Amino acid sequence: MLKSGERENRDTEGTGRGRIGNIHPATNIKINRENGDTEHRPTLCFVVPYNPEALPKKRDDIMALTIDTATVSTSASQADLDKAQVELKPLHRENLYKHFQWNNDPELNHLDSEIPYRRETLGTFKRRFEQMIYQPAPDSCDFEIYADDGTVIGVAYVVNISTYNRHCTLGITIGDRDYWGKGYGRAALRTLLRYCFDELNMHRVSAESFEYNEAWRKLIVWAGFKKEGTGRDYLFREGRFWDKNIYAILEAEYRSRVAIAA
Repeated sequence: MLKSGERENRDTEGTGRGRIGNIHPATNIKINRENGDTEHRPTLCFVVPYNPEALPKKRDDIMALTIDTATVSTSASQADLDKAQVELKPLHRENLYKHFQWNNDPELNHLDSEIPYRRETLGTFKRRFEQMIYQPAPDSCDFEIYADDGTVIGVAYVVNISTYNRHCTLGITIGDRDYWGKGYGRAALRTLLRYCFDELNMHRVSAESFEYNEAWRKLIVWAGFKKEGTGRDYLFREGRFWDKNIYAILEAEYRSRVAIAA
């Protein structure tokens, strides 16, 4: 959900948030996992308006990415999950009403938002949504997640991007329930990680998980994130306090997993 004062973070398979920059011609990447070849195709992408001097060299174009998921598991159920493909694109104004519905979904709010659920009017949400498109924060970016059938099914984000320290935080949300449990959360997370390490040149990528959001915790652990700490009694829900756990994956750990998957 695109909550005021925070980002989006969820999925019943995964969890997330986001903010983007200006539309710009770049390259859309698709990886063939069978032979490792990389196919480049023209597409519309966007550039985050950072200070150019602070950007890592050759990392100033933010790309729309699509990737085939891969895994070392050989079980039939895992193989089915790994067939899912996603593409990440900038937020589009024409999808405002879909984002508005996700934003006002109490269940999704429960899974990822620190702000207690309160229905937001369309007018208020529209102003925030347009600001995220036309006046994005300089240290963050948001994407829409598209399934392989062309349907926009959720959002992804990267925030707190530090080009000097080379670290950031990510999250995803599969808002369309018809696409839960089908591998799209995995595909989106793998794609977003590739973007963080290969395009933003990050050294460390972190993620947060509320204690009760077991699906998101399992997803980031599956992707190689390691638990680093706990914010004890961080969140008050349903008459009790819950912890918020911090996870992260380092570049060397990510590269090792990619090499194994290849």
